[in-house]
Parts: sequence; C-alpha cells; structure tokens
Amino acid sequence: MAAATKKDMLDVLDEFYGKVLEPRFDRIENRLEEHDQKFKDILDHFDTIYVKPDILETEYHAINAGISRIEKQLEDIEKRFDG
Repeated sequence: MAAATKKDMLDVLDEFYGKVLEPRFDRIENRLEEHDQKFKDILDHFDTIYVKPDILETEYHAINAGISRIEKQLEDIEKRFDG
C-alpha cells in the first residue's frame, strides 16, 4: 500500500467536509434561522400586546378627567339651584 501524501489527506478531508459536514452545518444554520424568526414573531406579538394596555391606561385617565369635570359642573349647577 502506498503512503498517503498530505494532498491525498487534504482531498479526503475536503470531500468528507463537502459531503458530510457542510450539509449538516447548512441544516443547522437553517434551523437556527427558523428559530430566530419564531422568536422575532413572538417578541413582535408581545410588543403588540403591551401597547394595548398603554392605550387603555391613557383612555382611562382621560375618562376619569372627563368625569371629574362633569361632576364639578353638576356641583356648580346644584349650588346655583340651592343657593
């Protein structure tokens, strides 16, 4: 049997990498990209959910301020009729 040269070893390793390792790495990278997209979608969904309470809180304060103004006006009207 002839002694293997460095070139022969490099050729074998290059072929092994191209046929076995590289496709596996590509599959792993694709799966990671899929997972990254899923996490991005989840984070976008949470961002959408967290915006709604902020809007509701703002509306709540606006409604309370409006009710306070109405109550004050009613008190003023009552004072005019009682006075």
